[in-house]
Amino acid sequence: MQVYLDIQNVYYAKNAEATRYDYRFVQSQTIPGIPILPSIGIRGKF
Repeated sequence: MQVYLDIQNVYYAKNAEATRYDYRFVQSQTIPGIPILPSIGIRGKF
């Protein structure tokens, strides 16, 4: 059995996941990705 901790976005970077436009496609706004996301798990090998 193994226990692990996986952390995504450790540096809390504001990476752009998508771009949103207004109805005329004149102004744009970036949509940031996930904030810090820790996950804990248990892995078993047989």
